[in-house]
Amino acid sequence: MSRGDVDRIIRPFISQDDTGKEVLSEEGFGIISKAIRGFGDDITSMDVTRAHSLLAGSLSGRVSDLAEGARLMEGTAAVEVAQEKVIDLMKYLVQLSGSADYYKTRKLDLITLARNGFKNITGYNEETISGASQLSKTLFDKSEKFGKTLASIAEVKPQLMKQFLMAYEMTDGKVSTIKELNQFIFDKSINLGKAILDPNPEVDNKLLTGMWSNIYASYLSAFKTPMQAVIGGMGGLISKPTTHFLGAMMHGDFKSLQRGYLAYGAMNDSMRRAYNYMGQIYGKASKNVDDIAPVTRRDLLLKQENDMDLLREVAKSREAEGNWGLSYIVQQMESQLAFSKDPVVRFGPNGLITTDGFTGAMTAHSEAYFRAMEEAVDAGTPLTRKALAPVVEKHYKKMFDKNGLIKDEAARWTNNELALNLDSPLVKNIDEFAKHVSFMKPFLMFPTTGANRITMFGKYAPFAPFQKDYNELAFTPLKQLLGNEEFIDHILTTRGIDIENMSALAKANRVTDLKYEAMGRKALGTAAVAGVWSFFQDDRITGDGHYDKETQASRVRNSNWKPRSIKGLDGKYYSYNFLGPIADWMAATVNVIDNFDTLGAPGLEDFGPKLGFVLSASITDNTGLSTVRPMLEMLSGNEGAINRWSAGFINGLGPLAGQRGEWSKVFTDGLRIVENDMFAYMGNRNRFAEGILGTTAAPVIYSPVSGKKANSYGFMQRAWNAYTAIPIHDGQSPEEAFLHHIEYDVSNYL
Repeated sequence: MSRGDVDRIIRPFISQDDTGKEVLSEEGFGIISKAIRGFGDDITSMDVTRAHSLLAGSLSGRVSDLAEGARLMEGTAAVEVAQEKVIDLMKYLVQLSGSADYYKTRKLDLITLARNGFKNITGYNEETISGASQLSKTLFDKSEKFGKTLASIAEVKPQLMKQFLMAYEMTDGKVSTIKELNQFIFDKSINLGKAILDPNPEVDNKLLTGMWSNIYASYLSAFKTPMQAVIGGMGGLISKPTTHFLGAMMHGDFKSLQRGYLAYGAMNDSMRRAYNYMGQIYGKASKNVDDIAPVTRRDLLLKQENDMDLLREVAKSREAEGNWGLSYIVQQMESQLAFSKDPVVRFGPNGLITTDGFTGAMTAHSEAYFRAMEEAVDAGTPLTRKALAPVVEKHYKKMFDKNGLIKDEAARWTNNELALNLDSPLVKNIDEFAKHVSFMKPFLMFPTTGANRITMFGKYAPFAPFQKDYNELAFTPLKQLLGNEEFIDHILTTRGIDIENMSALAKANRVTDLKYEAMGRKALGTAAVAGVWSFFQDDRITGDGHYDKETQASRVRNSNWKPRSIKGLDGKYYSYNFLGPIADWMAATVNVIDNFDTLGAPGLEDFGPKLGFVLSASITDNTGLSTVRPMLEMLSGNEGAINRWSAGFINGLGPLAGQRGEWSKVFTDGLRIVENDMFAYMGNRNRFAEGILGTTAAPVIYSPVSGKKANSYGFMQRAWNAYTAIPIHDGQSPEEAFLHHIEYDVSNYL
């Protein structure tokens, strides 16, 4: 095969872009990848017959080359010439693939920039062309280095050829020498130092990846995990029309109310579609979670397993040399990865992914309605559900790819906002930090969810200082906002809305609806804060507790006090934590009142600790950032914090840690006095065995005020509290409530 033959094969997969440059399609990349690997087999399995067939197609096709080839076919020289020819072709393919990849990347970057309002396309194209000359030199040097390595492998250690080419393809050419191949295999297999600091996180250690996959699955294995996600998703879906209607009513905009009613009112149709899509997502997630990577949470994805083929190949070759160590390690990797993909083990993560699919289909259907209404308004046709139905169906079908997954950017953006899965600079920075400073990963396990919870907390705030665009959207007068075309385009494009074919009227209607939603969120958060005052005056609501740790611990241990709960008409307390960001604002308000009305407080002495508690407690426990707290406590030398964290982390290394915690809550009653010892803490996390066997290893806490067992409930109530998003608890006795109000530390004085 000559270069001309290669060109003829690749040519059908090359097309011209808008700038006139030739670009290679995905199929073309696949062909080149297979060709490179196949040529590697040619080099290492060369014999005279094979050399004869290769030499029959001379590089230049000239008669003189054929004659030269025939002369060189004698003896082993034919093998060397054939190898040189194949290496030359591979070098050519490397240059072709690199050039095509460059132009493809530049074009994708241009599309992204254009969506965000980038206008200087001509300048960008000129910059692309000017960069191509430097690229040519870089690709030439890269291909020469690659060719020299291939020749060296073919001569010295031909059995490495397949492994080398697999690594080269897998890393996009970053592994181009034997030294780099050995380092790559070391990092992938036995370099456990990556658990502390990882200078090259792009190459993940498969042992550590398998361990973390199982830890995530274990922590999220509780049945309550997907149930809470369902409640949260439904709350987000309900908040969309609620906040939209609130904002529209504040402006008396009945046309916007009509749009909202049509978009959010087709509940039966939306629910039917959502349930079907949810089942499809769960089926795909149970079989292979990587198949739904485009539509799911980045925190829950498993790493790709393609590089396991390389490690198996390397282990096999080392077995032939009598070295079985890597084979054993690869077997452990395969066991870990297989276990982490088991549908039972992944019940919790797959449940979260499935609920995201439900909300995704619901939001996609609403988005389809908005687009259908934009078409109807532009065409002057009436806005009725019957007239819109076929247009809605058309737009809804366009939102899914060939695999049945949502691909529409606007629908995915809205779903990610509700699922707390939006990407942002903060998320990227936290993620990159945890990748490089990998010993911090146990303390930053869910950075995406955490950062988004803080952002959503701000969207319901009367004013959020770090959300300029959102504040401008909510508080800028509508007439002034509609006159700012640049801001409108920015707001719409950042939400994934394609503005290229939208009329000015369609843009105005869409940004008006977004403004009303933003105003409705602000109003709802403000109303929730205002309503808390009356509840607190009647002693009917709790927040996150007291800033003083000892006082707070006494409340929890020695009475039925529970955080974030509202007292019902039956005298029992019901958790309001399922309200999401509204619950955060309610708790923040209670924290302020609870911590700044202290009897006998010495002036401003405790103001700083109180303020810090109020600002942090309201959001950290729900964002995943609360996991940083034990680290700070451990750094301060707190032995109890070290033992508690160690017990929790080691407990998570075993399967079903979340479910074991639920079983402990269901099968055992009350609270335990736990020794400050890691094994005692681990036993307390798995005390369900005590409840089943009828034995008690640790003494139960009794209230020194009432003499009753603290936090004692019947089996059915314990099951309800363990498995539902709205736990129910008895209230404190009058004596306990009195000591609570005067902040008397019962543990220390009674």
